[in-house]
Amino acid sequence: SGALYKSHKEFYPVFKEKEKKEGAPFAREYARACVTNGEYDPKSVWRIYRSWADLEKRENQFEEARKLYKTVNSIDPDAKEGWLEYAKMEEECGNLIRCREILYEGLDRQGKRPEKKMIPTQNENLLKHVLKINEKIGDLDRARKLLSDLSNYSINDTWRTVLEGALMEARTGNVAKARQVFEKLMKQVPWSGQVYLEAS
Repeated sequence: SGALYKSHKEFYPVFKEKEKKEGAPFAREYARACVTNGEYDPKSVWRIYRSWADLEKRENQFEEARKLYKTVNSIDPDAKEGWLEYAKMEEECGNLIRCREILYEGLDRQGKRPEKKMIPTQNENLLKHVLKINEKIGDLDRARKLLSDLSNYSINDTWRTVLEGALMEARTGNVAKARQVFEKLMKQVPWSGQVYLEAS
């Protein structure tokens, strides 16, 4: 019908101003009105839900934030920010297993887990965060499985995640393995200063 929808860029400054000057309840009601009034582009409504979820997280309304992050991820499972922010909240709450579940679900829902059809460069932040959480939990086997699955892809697409894996091995005392991975990275991506910096 050629309807002219408003965008998240129009929503966000008003939302933040309301939170700052009038308080969270007013910002919350504004977000609620915006997702129901049909004025916003359906493709960007998830961004409004995410801003609203972030507000609830700041206000320690974790149950409400969980519902909103789930809405974000159901509207657009390809939006990595929703999965990441939801996972970070659970991590901050000390729920590391739940955090890991959310990250794996994010990779699953996009059909891009290593054992499925994945584009590693598009999922770099999710992959790196999964590695760190597996390390925190102490599940190094699962972290290494993720890294070994990435060997099916071009190093140009995976080197940042592999680098995170080398750092993980170093942090957990497996220095020989870390050196081996760093040497491989220096040969395969010699143009990356970051690899040499971390190796040094």
